[in-house]
Amino acid sequence: MDIGECLFITVPEFLNELKKTFQDTYVSTEFEILDKYSNADFLVLDDFGVEKTSDWSYSVLYLLLNRRYENMKPTVITSNLSLSQIATKLEDERITSRINSMCKVLECTKIYRK
Repeated sequence: MDIGECLFITVPEFLNELKKTFQDTYVSTEFEILDKYSNADFLVLDDFGVEKTSDWSYSVLYLLLNRRYENMKPTVITSNLSLSQIATKLEDERITSRINSMCKVLECTKIYRK
């Protein structure tokens, strides 16, 4: 089964890639980067919640997740935090509400290694 374009990125890397667009010499625009991840057929956002929270990072993450939600794009989000911990950290429940609506939330309480 071919799922098309699959992108994997940590949330801090995604935000850093967007921040690079603020430099005059950077080739891509913020809009192009956001579009790349919004429109990917399948996206894995790793380490959600480890990023430094700011108004800018919050709005960018909300925009990305909301676009993927509205376009029914499969998204996997990994985090060491629960949804309630993320909501507390962000001081808002809109992003966690989107995640809860678009994803099946699985809590991994035990990790076994060989």
